[in-house]
Amino acid sequence: MSLLLMLLTSGCLTPLTGVLKPASAPVTMTAIPGKAHLVFLRPEQFVGASLSTLVFDPASRKVWGKSVNGAAFAVDVEPGRYELCQIPFLEGAVRQFTSVEYEQIGVTTPLTRLEVEAGKSYLLQMKVEWGARVEALPVRPGTPREEVLLATLQRVRHAEVASVETLDEKSAAAWADLCRVTSGPTVRLELKASDGR
Repeated sequence: MSLLLMLLTSGCLTPLTGVLKPASAPVTMTAIPGKAHLVFLRPEQFVGASLSTLVFDPASRKVWGKSVNGAAFAVDVEPGRYELCQIPFLEGAVRQFTSVEYEQIGVTTPLTRLEVEAGKSYLLQMKVEWGARVEALPVRPGTPREEVLLATLQRVRHAEVASVETLDEKSAAAWADLCRVTSGPTVRLELKASDGR
């Protein structure tokens, strides 16, 4: 079975291990004073279930969390502007793959630009699509999609970040480059400060 086919058709619930652990309290859309609250939600789906992604900030090289099928996690960050990139990997694989190998088989990981304000909460939908494309989609408040995803948030596994990881400079640069290349000339995924609640 080719790697791409395996990425897209494995259907299982990934354990909350490594970067994530089961949350001690439910993930909510509640911000704390002085911070922007970001909720990363990945609804359960069969396609691409075994493909997880590390959500990382190329500027700081810090991993913010891990997108796992059928789970949600939240982070509180300083207000400001960020770019997020996804590092896809297969759970339980004998060896993980490099950014170059993913690029060779056509996996795309576009950047998501964020501008966030203190005291506001923001929702991002993590997606794995045919292609294979992995991305963090900003969710606009007051839309039917937000309504569906907020209901979904109550049904998924709630997780929290177990440890903050930092990528080595070479790996971070390679993944950031793949994210920029697969974004094309303009970054289409943008979350604005006004998208918060």
